Amino acid sequence: MKRQRNTVLSIAMAFLAVVLLVQLWLLVGTLEAFMGGEGLVGLPAALASGVCLLIAAWLVWSVE
Repeated sequence: MKRQRNTVLSIAMAFLAVVLLVQLWLLVGTLEAFMGGEGLVGLPAALASGVCLLIAAWLVWSVE
């Protein structure tokens, strides 16, 4: 049973790392667009980042 829990934790941590990398990618892309003069990119990126936050919080909550 402990081995199965460790496998689930490893998979959840891998998904969490991917979600956080997507959030970082969104931040960098938004900053590049903003510095390039495209100010309208902020709201969709903030919404997508919020979705990533919800996914990350759900992953952490579901593993406990």
